Amino acid sequence: MIPEVVPVLLAQILYFLESNTRSVNIIGAITGGGIGLTLTQVIQTQKDWEEVAYYIVLIIVMVMFMDWSLAGCAAI
Repeated sequence: MIPEVVPVLLAQILYFLESNTRSVNIIGAITGGGIGLTLTQVIQTQKDWEEVAYYIVLIIVMVMFMDWSLAGCAAI
């Protein structure tokens, strides 16, 4: 019974990890800290749009890396 459940359990764990990685930016922008808060502050002050672009690219790269690494783990 355990070997039948392991792939489903692993898929759920990987899905939650990916979902939380994406959600942390929204939570950071609203109340918490981290890159979401930093991005919000830079946008509000409008001090440097290159820095805004850098943070957006950083978030996209981080999510892409998580998708890539989680897809690699799921293939095993």
